Amino acid sequence: MKILKQTAFAVLTFSLFVSINTGRAQNTSFNLSDYKNPKYFYHSLDVGFNLDNNLSRNHEKSSYESNSFQSSLHSQVMANYQQYANSARSQTEKNISINFGLGSSRNKYANEQNESKFGSLSFADNLNLSGTKRFYNENQYFFEVGGALAAFYQLNASSSKRFDSTGTATLSQTSRSKTSNGNLSVSLFAGKGRIEQVQDARLALYVLDDLKRLGKIQREVSGEEVIQLAELMTKLKYKRFFDNRLRKIAEITVIDSFMQAKNFSGRADAAYFTTLNDNWLFLNNPARLSGQRFFAGIESAFVLNHHSYHNEVTIPSNEEALYRNFSLSKNIFAVAGIISEKPLNLKWQRSISFKAGIGVSQLAGNSQVLKPVEGEKVKTYTQGIPSTQVDAGIGFGYYPTSRTWLTANWWLLAGYEEQGEGTTAKDEQATLDNFYLYSGPSIQAYYYLSERLRLSFTINGEFRFDKTDFLNSTLDTATSRWWNQSMHIALSYNLF
Repeated sequence: MKILKQTAFAVLTFSLFVSINTGRAQNTSFNLSDYKNPKYFYHSLDVGFNLDNNLSRNHEKSSYESNSFQSSLHSQVMANYQQYANSARSQTEKNISINFGLGSSRNKYANEQNESKFGSLSFADNLNLSGTKRFYNENQYFFEVGGALAAFYQLNASSSKRFDSTGTATLSQTSRSKTSNGNLSVSLFAGKGRIEQVQDARLALYVLDDLKRLGKIQREVSGEEVIQLAELMTKLKYKRFFDNRLRKIAEITVIDSFMQAKNFSGRADAAYFTTLNDNWLFLNNPARLSGQRFFAGIESAFVLNHHSYHNEVTIPSNEEALYRNFSLSKNIFAVAGIISEKPLNLKWQRSISFKAGIGVSQLAGNSQVLKPVEGEKVKTYTQGIPSTQVDAGIGFGYYPTSRTWLTANWWLLAGYEEQGEGTTAKDEQATLDNFYLYSGPSIQAYYYLSERLRLSFTINGEFRFDKTDFLNSTLDTATSRWWNQSMHIALSYNLF
């Protein structure tokens, strides 16, 4: 019943979208799919710094008196570089992000019987590199090379002490842990088709429609002229400026010069420039795509994990423990699929994706206790042959304006794997067959009520089904079903 109520709410909200926004004028003679991006190069660098602090004290008096103190300080430095290049012969995407974090915390608790202190220090850093490049010929056949590298390192150190009412130490210990992770993925694809970002053509139409509604357009605008205006907007968006005020002045000045040269508008008054500025504030919201891409090729990934933990106790007795764990997973898949993005009209969008693959997955690891007594390495090996997977989704989007939209998607992830286990690849034996199916809906909406008031909501649902057949066990088959759903609604108001 709860699911039906949430679905009814989504349908009601969707109907509200349609009823309020269908009155907007549109240039119905122009198709967003007709727009092809000009050659451009875009890159951006964002840096940031976070600092979080928490301090609390608590005094409690009941049968005995107690005091507690807690403090924490965490800071993070981050940088993110993005690059996107588009031309008739290629499409390129690159991303580099770096994060460094440092944190510390202190806790103290005391009552009439004892006193305890705890302190910790942590350091973590992340490095992520990713890139994709597609090479095209004149018939839209392409060859794609992609890759990603992610590295993570974290160090934690802590100490704790406890004293009795006489001030004598009853516990003293320190611990340290180190975790490092490396993930490398590579993909090679060949295929046919191309997907373009076409939100600039949509923005050009919104600008023209708003001006026409205000009586500022003197004549009919052809589809070719819409494309020319959209191409100009694309080039302006990717021109670099360090002063955002100068950027907006330069951009609107160029747009006005183009429209005056084409004799689109008459006298440029306050309403005219306000309309240009109002649309330009949302020039990247939201992205619209057009085209389809068929592909086939190989995906491969390597994941390396290393973890060590060291604990040393000096009071009440000297004890020391040291543990290490190492694992390496590898997989390689032959895959094929299709991605289709189609603007059904200026307001509606349809998205379809499908990818299927078959391959081999392997996981080899070992763990070892080094202290108090050094033990032998315990080795584990897991292999999945064949490992098959299907990933698919279908979605629709409704975009009445550049600041209001609704999207609804249904996704599916399913797979089958024959799994074997052992200590090494030589003694690996078949142990189980596993089938899984995960699927569910996702609905997101963002409604622009006014310049200061916004409404957004998200509904997510997920159904999971797992069936495992054990080959060498007294348990023959195990199945599990699981459903989870969540809904988030937010109403925000900008005070000033």
